[in-house]
This record gives sequence, C-alpha cells and structure tokens, in this order.
Amino acid sequence: MSDRLRLPNRRVSETFNLQCGGLLYVATISRFPDGTLAEIFLGNGKCGSQADANARDSAVVTSIALQFGVPVDVIRHALLRDGRGVAATPLGVALDRRSTIMTALAETVYQTSQMSAQPHGAISPDQAGLLLADATILDFLGKQDDH
Repeated sequence: MSDRLRLPNRRVSETFNLQCGGLLYVATISRFPDGTLAEIFLGNGKCGSQADANARDSAVVTSIALQFGVPVDVIRHALLRDGRGVAATPLGVALDRRSTIMTALAETVYQTSQMSAQPHGAISPDQAGLLLADATILDFLGKQDDH
C-alpha cells in the first residue's frame, strides 16, 4: 500500500451547490499543490437524515482514496449511473461537474496557446490543466454556474 498524501493545514477550497434526486447538496473540494483533486466534503443540510449521512460518508471514503493515490476518474467511473450515463448520486454529480469544467477549460487554454506565433508560447495539455487549477478561476466558475 502507498503512503497517504497529506494536505497542507491551510489550503484553498471551493464550495458549490448541486442537486441530485430532488435534494440540494453543498460540496467543498480542495486540491493538492499540483492541482489534482485531494478531498471532497458533501452534505445536504438535513442533519440526521439518511441522505446527508450517505453523502458525507461517500465523500470521506473518496477523500481517503484520493489521498492514497486513486485517480479521480477511476472513482468517477465506478459510481452509479442511470441509463444515459448521468451520475445517480451526489458524489457522482459533484465529481462530474468539476471534471467537465476542468476538461473544457483545459482544452480552451491548450487551443489558445497553440495559436501563439511564438514557439515558447505553446503549452502542453497537461500544463493547461495545471494552469486551470488556480483557485481563483475555479471559485469564479463555481459562482457562475450556480446562477
């Protein structure tokens, strides 16, 4: 078994709202310094409810898996989905939402960098993804897609 990666005591987090199964949830995520997802917290505000307990427990187990090096896509693909491939749980909705935004932005930054006439201005898709891990951008996007 690999060592658990520890997060800094102080770190930037992003909080956003989501809906699943007719219930509203709040998710908070934090990332490792390299921009990869490190932890997630979920709750629906109905303390003591089974839905809240299930969401919280799924987030705790996911956070532990991420900190032991399990890639987020492995977790996403293992989660319950409906016949259309849409996530059926709050954890799946939260992970899909972050993944969709990051993928779209990474592609946009990568394509924009390729239009640069100067060779030193081009960046790789991986570098584009890391650039997009900036907490300010993610916070802004989270607020935009909540409206």
